[in-house]
Amino acid sequence: MLAPNGWHVATDDDWTILKDYVEAYASFLNKYTPARVGPSMILASKNNWAFSDVFFSPGEAPENNNVTGFTAFPGGYRDNAGDFRDMGRSGSWWGFFGCCWTLSYNSRYLSRIDALNRTCGYGYSVRLVKCLFRTN
Repeated sequence: MLAPNGWHVATDDDWTILKDYVEAYASFLNKYTPARVGPSMILASKNNWAFSDVFFSPGEAPENNNVTGFTAFPGGYRDNAGDFRDMGRSGSWWGFFGCCWTLSYNSRYLSRIDALNRTCGYGYSVRLVKCLFRTN
């Protein structure tokens, strides 16, 4: 068992709820406050992200990161050849059913939170979620 009693590996539903909340919260902050944040900035840690001039990326203005306390570190991922990629530029986590959720940015797109289908040959971090209801 990967998760201790009372916890579970984040499911796709958990990640989808988080993504929807964060996108709505970023939209609210950008509309009603002077803060300028992208969805991934709301979850990203304030440190360890590589500097970036990509608008709304965690590396653009790290002092605006992590308003939720999620503290997503940019650990990158391990590809199917065993090489580590994107450390400092992305964080990726397994979903319960084998889908990978990633928080990333690069020169091709703005910061984003997405679900990606990957094979088991890839390596990602795991995020645990505390169960709200008692499980047997």
